[in-house]
Amino acid sequence: MLLHEPFQLGDRIIVEGFEGTVEKILLRSTQIISDRGERVIVPKAIVFANSVRVS
Repeated sequence: MLLHEPFQLGDRIIVEGFEGTVEKILLRSTQIISDRGERVIVPKAIVFANSVRVS
């Protein structure tokens, strides 16, 4: 389960109040770019412990 991501590069996601386009999927985090161009680093612990909306 820890190796499977519910999303892939380029998907728009919303997780724990963060929203943006997936830029990188790393071993310990996922990086997204918000609509304002901000880079947000979301730890894997948050991704796996919360619902992720993929659009």
